[in-house]
Amino acid sequence: PDRMELPPWADHDEWQERRRAMLARALNLRTVVAFLGSGCSAALGYPTWEDLTGRIIDGTLGALSSPQQPLDTDQKPNSDLDTLQRFKDVIEEAKAREGTEKSKRIDADRLTYMLGVCQKVFKKRNTQEAENEYLKLLQDKFQEATPTRFPEPGENPYLRILKLPLRRFITTNFDIEIEKALRKE
Repeated sequence: PDRMELPPWADHDEWQERRRAMLARALNLRTVVAFLGSGCSAALGYPTWEDLTGRIIDGTLGALSSPQQPLDTDQKPNSDLDTLQRFKDVIEEAKAREGTEKSKRIDADRLTYMLGVCQKVFKKRNTQEAENEYLKLLQDKFQEATPTRFPEPGENPYLRILKLPLRRFITTNFDIEIEKALRKE
């Protein structure tokens, strides 16, 4: 049937069955678009956005404590250090809870905000060198982000996704693992 109507009093199992039927129909019609995030790449050893943000925060903290490039005297370095330390604590707490009942991801808006604060810390130095230092930090952290695990083909999430009747993908990932999997296909 084209449409599977349910009464408002349908129970959880009936709703689940309807969702399965709708997904199966969309897969059969080849109208599904897969949205791929960092979770797929994390299975290959790439950092998640939380991991990458944590690395940028660590790099920013390191730059703040560097005696070679102190902040302007008008600025309050302790407030920046305190803010960055709080961010680091939030990320470490989220990592510590991974895999537990209290596990909760940090949302993308919050991670973006944290990265923006890191960038502003560098900009407070009011030099082109400082801005370049932030960009170099980002570049270094992305270059470090290479796969560290090389699973068997049956364990590679991208190759497994390609076994589904999907041919359209949207991703925010910076790696090219989906492209590599498509080439192998």
